Amino acid sequence: MRRRALETVCARGADQAASCGRSTSPLPGAPCTLEVNVISRQWRGLAQPDQAQSYVKHLRTETFPALRKLKGFVSASILSRRLGNGVEFLIVTEWESLNAIARFAGPDLEAAVVPAKAAAMMIEYDRRARHFKVIE
Repeated sequence: MRRRALETVCARGADQAASCGRSTSPLPGAPCTLEVNVISRQWRGLAQPDQAQSYVKHLRTETFPALRKLKGFVSASILSRRLGNGVEFLIVTEWESLNAIARFAGPDLEAAVVPAKAAAMMIEYDRRARHFKVIE
């Protein structure tokens, strides 16, 4: 499973650190890492062709800066392609846990979070997001 390594300083010896999922040098107090599983959240929308660049700007200036402030947010990607009469976007975010996703999406983790401003740019969009454990 793909993991995010978080460097910490171990106060324990190598045997104790290994038992809690850490990799470490054998010396207490030396740097070590704690590995955390990553969850991918995926959502797609089909934007009106003349709104595609505005949507990207919206993500970069409003959505992604807000996500970066949330504890447990890891990263975000924008994928796009021309499709039929629009531009399809696949937005992929990575999170440390389902609890972190809940800080963004609320108690219904799969509910799409689409502000009215973004929805107005779309021809169609998913009402539900999908979540996957990242393996590699």
